[in-house]
Amino acid sequence: MGPLNKILDCERLVRCGVCDGKREAPGSQPSTCYSCAGSGVKTHSLFKHKESICQTCSGFGSLVKTKCNSCAGKGMVNKVTQAEVQIPRFVMDKDVVSIDLLGHETKD
Repeated sequence: MGPLNKILDCERLVRCGVCDGKREAPGSQPSTCYSCAGSGVKTHSLFKHKESICQTCSGFGSLVKTKCNSCAGKGMVNKVTQAEVQIPRFVMDKDVVSIDLLGHETKD
């Protein structure tokens, strides 16, 4: 008796199809972040070598003027897909089984 094949519903984050992950409504143009000058990173004045993600633009480097209605300006949406998964023998209840290629997409 080999592994068990099951069809599972997998919820994952994918890039928004309306704004293509740019967070901006179609036809609208983002503005450069005034706090980090578009780099997405702030250097602290007291500690020259300490950098952190810009809190104003959340590291994107641009500010959204008009949010995309589909993703609410996040650039990512939840999508449920079905996938056939092989579950190995002797897997116990509540064990974690990693599945390749079914993770979240990146914004880049």
